[in-house]
Amino acid sequence: MNNNEEHFEISIHTSIIAVVIVVVVISASSVLGYLGYKDVALENNDVKNQLVEQKKELDAIKHELNVLRFESTGQVDELNKKLTQEESIRQAMEYQLDEQGTLTENLKSKIFGVNLSSDLSSVVKKWELIIASITCDFGLANSHLKYTMTGSGIALDFPDTAIKIITNSHVVKGQNLYQLTGCAVKFTGSSTTFSISPKDIDVSADNYDWAILTINNPDSNLENVTKVFPKICDQQPSLGDSVIVLGYPDIGSKTSVTVTDGIISGFDGDYFITSAKVEQGNSGGAAILSESNCLLGIPTYASLGQVESLARILDIWTVLTR
Repeated sequence: MNNNEEHFEISIHTSIIAVVIVVVVISASSVLGYLGYKDVALENNDVKNQLVEQKKELDAIKHELNVLRFESTGQVDELNKKLTQEESIRQAMEYQLDEQGTLTENLKSKIFGVNLSSDLSSVVKKWELIIASITCDFGLANSHLKYTMTGSGIALDFPDTAIKIITNSHVVKGQNLYQLTGCAVKFTGSSTTFSISPKDIDVSADNYDWAILTINNPDSNLENVTKVFPKICDQQPSLGDSVIVLGYPDIGSKTSVTVTDGIISGFDGDYFITSAKVEQGNSGGAAILSESNCLLGIPTYASLGQVESLARILDIWTVLTR
């Protein structure tokens, strides 16, 4: 065989091999493509199945929500019904309390002789004419030095004796070496000034802060306003009871009684603690138990706190029984 024939046979063989390779490659690609398509189709089916299941779950949830909404509506209606019933009961009870409160106030008015439905002005009017404004002068022996102390008091006409004014001892007692030279006493509604000499003043010998001034020459006005002896409280007050304090504090009116109010805040021996304001000049005035309209005691002093103050009221029985 010559060289040309050998070369031709090799070319034929090479072509056949190339064709076979191409056929194999095409077949392999087709197989791989089919397998890839099959995998994608399976994945799509899985997703579709999951979507179907999720839709079923959503439908079930919607159904449950509708059931709950229906039940809640029924419960709300039931609660509204109960609320309406309770409101009716409450209104009936409030009406009953109002009726009882009116009866109670009327009963108190009959017992204590004061209309408690009004403000305290009626109580004040009963007491203000016997509340005294006291000004005492003090001097130093053999000297022109002197000072003045102001306070308040309450006038009482004891049987078979002259009219007395109860006040605090610190109003009429001199400080250090200063001695009392005399006091001037005035009352609201009267132009008379009563002069009280030291010999007509009795000061408590114990540690209680009280003193008694005697008016030997009362005028007709003072005799008239003290003719009826005021009611003295005969029972211990309770915490929270209302109290009014009458007097002539330095920061108050100079021509009429000044009134402050508060409650019984506590007890301290023979003293009642009150939230009613007591200032310089109030000392020795009158503390009235509002509900009973009776004389509870005499304001004595105030203890100052960081913000507020609490005053002391000396029990009137501590004075009357000594």
